[in-house]
Parts: sequence; structure tokens; C-alpha cells
Amino acid sequence: KQIKIPHVGFNIVQKPENSKLFDQISNDTAFYFVHSYVMQFIDDPQKCATTTYGQKFVAAIETDQVFGTQFHPEKSQKNGLKVLENFLR
Repeated sequence: KQIKIPHVGFNIVQKPENSKLFDQISNDTAFYFVHSYVMQFIDDPQKCATTTYGQKFVAAIETDQVFGTQFHPEKSQKNGLKVLENFLR
């Protein structure tokens, strides 16, 4: 099945264990994506949240005090606001 690019819409995200960024957010929560490119996996998958759209890819990454998301937390409703709150802690 061919996928549409750019990827626009909500996708379920699998969060990493012991994640600061996803603290108090359930696994399998949907976040809003708008993108045409994806980040390939890094050596430590424990620091990556993932989702699947045509292929499995990195939805968010965290290491120490550096966080990055492929999705738009500001457009991801209540759970996106929680990600932003966690980012500021």
C-alpha cells in the first residue's frame, strides 16, 4: 500500500521506558504529525519513542536534557500539552 506524503494526522506513539518527556502519558497515545522526512534509529532505542507510517521511525528522542519530537505537541491536544509541560521541567 502506498502512503501519502506528507504524513498529516494523528499516529499512535510507543514511548520509551523511564521517559521524562512522556512522564504521566500512557503508552499507545496518539500525537499529531505533519512531515515528509523521518529520523533513522539511533544506537540506543531506550531513548526513542516510535510510531509507524509506512515504516517504523523515531517519533521523539531524549537524552539527558535534550528532547526532540517529530510530532507537533502544540497540536496534539491534552497529551501534547503534557509533553510540553514535561519538556519545561
